[in-house]
Amino acid sequence: MRFQRLAGIAGLVFVVLLVVNIALLGNQPTAGDDLDEVRDYVTTDVGMHKTGLFIGMLGFLAAVVFFAGIVAKLRASDIEHDEGWGIVALFGAVLLGAGAGVSQVLFATAVFRGGGVLDDATLRIVWDGQMLAAAGCGIALAIVAGAVAIGAFARHLWPMWHGVLSLLVAAVGVASLTGMVSDTDGGSLVTFIGFAALAVWVLATGLLATFGHAIAPQTSARPAPPVGTAMA
Repeated sequence: MRFQRLAGIAGLVFVVLLVVNIALLGNQPTAGDDLDEVRDYVTTDVGMHKTGLFIGMLGFLAAVVFFAGIVAKLRASDIEHDEGWGIVALFGAVLLGAGAGVSQVLFATAVFRGGGVLDDATLRIVWDGQMLAAAGCGIALAIVAGAVAIGAFARHLWPMWHGVLSLLVAAVGVASLTGMVSDTDGGSLVTFIGFAALAVWVLATGLLATFGHAIAPQTSARPAPPVGTAMA
């Protein structure tokens, strides 16, 4: 139970770090912007960008504990129901972390080497690559949120309103994949909305874990034996 509450607190910490990370990185150029705008961005306020990257990497520590709490809750219920939604959530969380990690590494490469070390073609590849990786996180978010929605609707592990929220977040996650096939500002906006949805969902889940429905296995109580049944 203590770990489950810790997982909820970790989720709240993750949201704070994510918001600070986004604020420090500022308004990033999109895949459709000119390369001059990209180079100007990575060479301006470099110290702030590096701080944002550091904060973002710290967020991974909190995210691991948070998602471990979700997987543990689903997995405990899986054992009772002979299902595997906890494993589904685990793979989704791993994919989410991998996509975010690749995006962070490519972004750091652009910031550290984009001021003249990288030629135009390489900088464009690195910049577009980090945006594609970020957009790809949407499908991973949809997997985790979808598994949680099933846990809420089918097993009542979370309140029903949280199940509805999880379904909406999963839908937004799938929609954010448009950032991988669109080089317009609209595609980038959808990807940003996906990260905003992630923050809202983690905040709601973390608050429930810390102050309400804790991220802890909730197994149904066994029915009492019929009156008059002999005890073995």
